[in-house]
Amino acid sequence: MSEGGSSGPGTAATAILDWPHPRVTALAARLPGAGTPPRALVRAAHTLVSRTIRPVYAMNDEQPVSVTVARGRGSCSQRMAVLEALARGRGIATRVRGRVVDGAFWHSRFPRMRPLVPADVILAWPEFLLEEGWVPISELFREHGRTLCQVARLVADPVLSRRSA
Repeated sequence: MSEGGSSGPGTAATAILDWPHPRVTALAARLPGAGTPPRALVRAAHTLVSRTIRPVYAMNDEQPVSVTVARGRGSCSQRMAVLEALARGRGIATRVRGRVVDGAFWHSRFPRMRPLVPADVILAWPEFLLEEGWVPISELFREHGRTLCQVARLVADPVLSRRSA
């Protein structure tokens, strides 16, 4: 895995995962250096995101990571995108699988918007290419009892991790 990213499959920058942006590289500079094992690096990136990007409800899943970093806040999906961008910037390939959550989950959180909430909501669920192969975010942090947001930890993962992708 190369320090400073690469343009190989799963590590390229995208419109959302804009890891070469100066804001994102400044955040990445706070991660452990070269020689850090990929799993440890992703865990360190997770801790960094948890400490620097406040969780909020947001609807723009296409927001670039650099915007999320600048704002210092983001939805679960936006925060997981920051984690992905930090990994890609260090040459760790990522990919995303969609997880379907019953839209009713959000009814109590957004009672006035209930008619606008779709029946099914798709969450971006990143996976990281580590030494043992593709590892979903839920597996990577299961032993710590946490993921990037309470929604994923308490509701989505226990229910959805039983479904095949």
